[in-house]
Amino acid sequence: MHLRFVIERDSSDDREEIEDITFEFEALQVQGIDLDVDVIVDDGPIAEIGLPGRVVFGRKG
Repeated sequence: MHLRFVIERDSSDDREEIEDITFEFEALQVQGIDLDVDVIVDDGPIAEIGLPGRVVFGRKG
């Protein structure tokens, strides 16, 4: 499983929230999974970043 988070600017609050989300996601699994997490810092439009997969939650703007 691969999770990608795109944040507009790097901040400790966002990094902490990403860690919380990742922990909760892993905790909800019935069995252990291999989880890769990428954090991409980019203030450009999400559509122009060209991420593979499905956007589950997108930032405004």
